[in-house]
Amino acid sequence: MKGDFSRDSFDADRRYGGVLFQQGRVQLDSDQNENVAIHRQLSRSIVRDLIGAHGGPDSCLGFECIASQSAYREWWGRQSGDRDSSSSDFSNDMDWQHDFLLTPGHYYVGGVLLENQTIPRYSDHADPGTRGLLNDRQDVVVFLEAFERVVTALDDPGLLEPALAGVVLPTNGGHLTWRFHRLER
Repeated sequence: MKGDFSRDSFDADRRYGGVLFQQGRVQLDSDQNENVAIHRQLSRSIVRDLIGAHGGPDSCLGFECIASQSAYREWWGRQSGDRDSSSSDFSNDMDWQHDFLLTPGHYYVGGVLLENQTIPRYSDHADPGTRGLLNDRQDVVVFLEAFERVVTALDDPGLLEPALAGVVLPTNGGHLTWRFHRLER
């Protein structure tokens, strides 16, 4: 494990609503970590209850696969707000026979918010072994794989505390990746 945590005391079966800090008691990282875990579990439960196992907002649904210029133009036409006209033109440079896009926006899986802030091209993010996957234009399965990991200053130097001469402050972060696989029939 990347972080130096004294213990992980969170247990969802206890149904605790939070951790109260007591006067005169030594403060441990595990108390704060359990408090954060309790509130994370609560917020994810609320999202699962309201949205379901997966879904997202109509106005900002992310991770839609767009595999043609006409589908891209239709999606672009539904977008509102300030838009850079150069963003709509980049689809002219796409090789739609061998490439596709993922739309930006939000999607929730198991109560966890996944955000895509860009319009990534398959060809820019595909593993070397799958780059030619769309060459024969057969059906392809695209799935989103998301997981949480501990992020340290090795991953994000902004976590260093300058007032403490660069002491590392670990935090729980998310990491998002997508993988491309051929659909077997």
